[in-house]
Amino acid sequence: MIPTAFSAAIVGDVRGARIAQFTTAQVDTNWVVPADVTTIKVFGIGAGGGSGSASAVGSSGSSGGGGAGGAIFSELAVTAGETIKVTVGSGGQGGRSESEGAGGGGYSSIFRGTTMLLIAGGGGGGGGCGDANGSNGGDGGGGGNPADATDNSGKAGTTSAGGAGGVSGTNQPAGAAGSSLQGGKGGTTTGTGASGGTPGGGQGGTLSGTTGGSAGGGGGGKYGGGGGAGRSGASTSGAFGGGGGFSDSTGSNTVKWDGLIGSASGSQTPTTTSPYWNGTAGTGAAEVSNPTTTGNTGTAGQITIIY
Repeated sequence: MIPTAFSAAIVGDVRGARIAQFTTAQVDTNWVVPADVTTIKVFGIGAGGGSGSASAVGSSGSSGGGGAGGAIFSELAVTAGETIKVTVGSGGQGGRSESEGAGGGGYSSIFRGTTMLLIAGGGGGGGGCGDANGSNGGDGGGGGNPADATDNSGKAGTTSAGGAGGVSGTNQPAGAAGSSLQGGKGGTTTGTGASGGTPGGGQGGTLSGTTGGSAGGGGGGKYGGGGGAGRSGASTSGAFGGGGGFSDSTGSNTVKWDGLIGSASGSQTPTTTSPYWNGTAGTGAAEVSNPTTTGNTGTAGQITIIY
């Protein structure tokens, strides 16, 4: 029998297989492998990035949307009776005040002690809109993907290194690079930005000026995405989005679906075709338009164990 001590699991029977499904954000929930099981199949999806906020002034312009979480399916060898740790990432926080960047989504994972068995990268956070009728904020990259092709946006994490942060320039603070299990912070000049999803989501950027926009944070993953570059000083341009985190597994028969960059026309859903996806997990938050000064939070990820 599957243990039922954890409140977040839904226990059922799908196509003759037993499943344990976790869709509520949580960190290191213990799951004991049943006595008759030596192999499990796991579907995971990272949390979605938050969307930046827009400007209180002006009638045009919008923030960047959050990137969707990356998804992964893999078969893992386990030992009957052992305890593995299940983590479901929480969504990146939306921009909290005018023209502020959002946090990146947290990763979802299976660990054996401190050893990673499977991880699904979170989506990057969207950038804040430029002040007044300034330009739109950049969209966050999906899990496994950069925010976009420009040097100023956060890059995706890889199998061996964090994604590069957005490049600095005039009135443009650089984003921080991602690192092992951690997304980079969006380009910032001062203060604490919107929270990244737990665990591993990069913090959104903040600015000390009254114009421009702050950047989105990178998504968490095996290696996290980089934070986007911000806009400050006299700039009315929108800031850049963060890159997505990298998904990986130590198992066999692995299939990955990288998440999509945030959408300019609503929330961004993951690309997975897995029948185990619950239909909402890992969705990147929808952008907001002037004069909405708070962004939206990304959707938590998912872990499903089939055995």
